Amino acid sequence: MGPFEIAPSTQWDLPVDFEHEMFPDKALYPRLEELAVRTYPQRGDISLRSALTLH
Repeated sequence: MGPFEIAPSTQWDLPVDFEHEMFPDKALYPRLEELAVRTYPQRGDISLRSALTLH
């Protein structure tokens, strides 16, 4: 399994101008890339993902 990339705090972003209220406008990408954090799994980890943040 590879890295999991998440943009913390994006669960609070309102989906204004998001395509289908899911996909942010490309103008927001620089901010999201700045927030992005990669985490790498370690032996024994489990993966639980939520749709509340962009990942």
